[in-house]
Amino acid sequence: MFKSLVLSMFLLSAFSVMSAGKQVGASLNHKEDIAVSDIPAEVMKIIVQARPGFTAQQAEKEFKHGHVYIDVEGLDADGNEIEFDMLEQNGKWQIVEIQRDLVLAQCPAEVVQALTNIHPQINPKRIIESEQTTGEVIYEFYTVDKAGKEAKFEVKYANGQAELLESEWQH
Repeated sequence: MFKSLVLSMFLLSAFSVMSAGKQVGASLNHKEDIAVSDIPAEVMKIIVQARPGFTAQQAEKEFKHGHVYIDVEGLDADGNEIEFDMLEQNGKWQIVEIQRDLVLAQCPAEVVQALTNIHPQINPKRIIESEQTTGEVIYEFYTVDKAGKEAKFEVKYANGQAELLESEWQH
């Protein structure tokens, strides 16, 4: 039963759904596109120090939890798509997350189990793995209901333990 559930969730999540040209999850926070040329030089310097060879392809400013973020998407030196979430605090930028999209089969079994224990019928349309600079990994599972309303469920994974979060992870 569990294997068939995992397989069906994998097949469904393998096809990341786009809604009106936007990625699943885009409606959950206020975001503004910014030109790659308008990414602050300090932000790019910090990113390239963390991942030499990174090439920015797009960026957006995001406003959530009373903070301003710049999310910079692009390719690492090996051509893998990744995103840096940069947080501005006291006028300085810092990396708080490095993200990549996954399919369900790429998630640790403990993470999938923590999610499906509480939401056994969940059908994620998008999954993001967010490596935190504090050592945890947050797995973000985005869903879209029949009416088109988006929701997000998060599982924190640290030290081999997975925990479904009751509220959104904050920096």
